[in-house]
Amino acid sequence: DTIIVLPNNGNVILTARQAAGMYDGADVRVLESHNIGEGHAAITMLDTSSGDTEQILSDLSMAMEGVVTAAVSTCSRDTEADGLSLYRGEYIGFVGDNVLSADNDRADTARRLLDGIDFADHEVCIVICGRDADACETDAIREYLAATHPGCEVYVTDGGQDIYHYIFIIE
Repeated sequence: DTIIVLPNNGNVILTARQAAGMYDGADVRVLESHNIGEGHAAITMLDTSSGDTEQILSDLSMAMEGVVTAAVSTCSRDTEADGLSLYRGEYIGFVGDNVLSADNDRADTARRLLDGIDFADHEVCIVICGRDADACETDAIREYLAATHPGCEVYVTDGGQDIYHYIFIIE
């Protein structure tokens, strides 16, 4: 009877709302997830046993609070951001719109990105590997996370995504 839509991208929330308003075959609700990390946190906490849509949406919204989603991608053009000079073709690490690291070495970019994130209130880090992620590099990043954040559980999964070499969901 109720469909919950998780856009997982701030740029498509309005479109999701419009589409939800056009569909009259069910009660369609848009839970404003801005990235894959928020969407993942919400869906893993989904509990429909109450049958109360408002309570379910409230619980999912609470699950999304405090989740940090970070990513490593390739810079598409020469530019300046957050006090860093960025060059086309180098790797960049960012959280939201904030670039935290940039380097020609992908693993170093990932490590410095992770160093820039406060893990104090987080217990889990999910590493989603992109299509071109290297197994040895991924193991090194996992080991780095385990060494620098010993209280954090680290899970690695193959996402197969093209644009992001690594996505880190920190819950």
